[in-house]
Amino acid sequence: ADINVYGGAFEKFNPANNNSEGANTNFVADGLYSTEIDGWFYVSDAFIVVDAAGLQAALDADKTDICFAQDIVGDVTIEQKEGVNYVINGAGFKFEGTMTINGHNRFEGTETLVIKNVAFDTATAKDFIWSNTDPVRYAHNITIEGCTFTAPDGVDAIGMRIRQAYNLAIKDCVMNGGHSLIQNTAVSYTLIENTTVNAGRGLNLLTSGNVDIVNCNITATKADGYGVRADAGYANVLNIKGSTINAYEPVVLRSAVAAYEFNLENSTLTATG
Repeated sequence: ADINVYGGAFEKFNPANNNSEGANTNFVADGLYSTEIDGWFYVSDAFIVVDAAGLQAALDADKTDICFAQDIVGDVTIEQKEGVNYVINGAGFKFEGTMTINGHNRFEGTETLVIKNVAFDTATAKDFIWSNTDPVRYAHNITIEGCTFTAPDGVDAIGMRIRQAYNLAIKDCVMNGGHSLIQNTAVSYTLIENTTVNAGRGLNLLTSGNVDIVNCNITATKADGYGVRADAGYANVLNIKGSTINAYEPVVLRSAVAAYEFNLENSTLTATG
């Protein structure tokens, strides 16, 4: 008989390597994983991880669909490679550490990275997502979706610090506390959509390319904090649509020496200073 396993948990039995039928006999359906955790084998459409070491090992082995099964503490590095499209699903569990994205200084790349449903959390100063210096920059086609970023007020915790990346999308995210959601430098295109920020400052877009901020709610709690700060030294475009921004300075355009285009539509800006 042919057997195809599409899910379930198996104690002390690996359906992807059934020795009784011969070593490496695999009953797991195509496209699914069998992951061992404490003597149990779990079959699902994602490779399951329970700690930072397991997450790093899954990334290093090019497991492209990865899912948390519990809170994770520790740092990991995501090595972007052409043709390897990672999806990291936190499933609502906490991640206390830094995810470093290494684009290997490549100016072009079609690979994608999706980080979703991760509850980033810290009590100390840190960058949750980082890709900022040689050779760890030029990240490609990044989507951060459904994530939360939590830190105490006044702590210099930053959601993401990214330099010279290509195509960054932040969707349906929430940041509470900490320094700011993003500190981006020379990112080719940035989309921030349906996202709420309640932090010391909001969004810092240093020499970045075109930026769309859509349906966002940004509150800067620092006495002299900015909502959105952008360098207008290049002929780029900043679009703010359907958003509410409350800050000492809701929008700051600085170093304006180029034909910079700023469009504001159906939004409310409230200056507290």
